[in-house]
Amino acid sequence: MKPDIVDLNEVRIVVVKGECNMATTLQDIPPLWIKLMANASLIKNIVGKNVAYGVSTMIDSENFWNVACFEVSMPEDVPKWMVSEVVPSMRIAKFTHTGKMETLKDTYAKIMAEWMPLENLEIDWTKPSIEMYDERFKEGSDDSICEIWMPIK
Repeated sequence: MKPDIVDLNEVRIVVVKGECNMATTLQDIPPLWIKLMANASLIKNIVGKNVAYGVSTMIDSENFWNVACFEVSMPEDVPKWMVSEVVPSMRIAKFTHTGKMETLKDTYAKIMAEWMPLENLEIDWTKPSIEMYDERFKEGSDDSICEIWMPIK
C-alpha cells in the first residue's frame, strides 16, 4: 500500500487520556473512547462533527499515552477530567485500515514491516501517531475504514 505523504498543520484537541500497554491495548483503549463519546456534548467548538481521533505518543518500547479526542477550533470550558492539547505540525504518511478493530494490529505490523521500508520512510518517534475515524468507520464491521497517520522524518 502506497501511503499519501502530507504535511499536517497543528491541531487543537480536547482529550480523554490514559496510559496504555502494547500487550493490553484492546483492554486499555476502549474505556477512553466510551468516556469521550458519552460526554461529547460537553465539548465546545468541535471541528467536523463526525470525526474523532486516537492519538498515541510512545513512553517507552512497551507503553504509550493514548488519547481519544475531537479536534476543536478553540478549547473552551474544557471539563475538569478532560485535557486540551495540541498535536504539533508534522509530515505524515497516511495509510488506510479496512476491517474490524481486532485486525488493526495486523495493519500496523504491515506498516512497520512492509510499507514503511518499501517507501524508504522512517518514523519520527518524537511525534504522535494518529488514527482518524470519520463516517466510514463502522464498529464491528469488516467494511469499516479508518486512517492511520504515521509521523515521518
